[in-house]
Amino acid sequence: MKLITTELIKKIPKEHKAMKYFVIDLQDIEKTIKVLKNKKTIKIYDLTISSKLEKFQIIPVNDHINRTGKNPLITRQKELKIDFLDSTKLYKQKKKGIITDCCGERLNKNYLFPSHYLSNISILAKALKINKFSAYLINAI
Repeated sequence: MKLITTELIKKIPKEHKAMKYFVIDLQDIEKTIKVLKNKKTIKIYDLTISSKLEKFQIIPVNDHINRTGKNPLITRQKELKIDFLDSTKLYKQKKKGIITDCCGERLNKNYLFPSHYLSNISILAKALKINKFSAYLINAI
């Protein structure tokens, strides 16, 4: 399943291929869980802004730093049948993959590859035992 974040869909042109993907609001954790449940493969596309990249360039993500101050698993451990989640190796590793800083609502331009809530979906994907999880950022500067 290919997903695009609500933040990204607002910033790319209507003819961009990602506009055909399923739109997901990563701040709505309950809905995100319902969408992801029983999926085996996920590709998620989120927004970044970087003057070092070409406009609308797509870059693969190999890992994230969660700077959102939120963890979607808190209060949901029982529902998701998890106690502790090892968050290593969440992403399918890609050549030239980057580490994104997940900033939440407002992107921090001081980070090389800021994104919004990519950390939320990657953690949920791991908790829901999605085996193939890939993430990409699209530069909307």
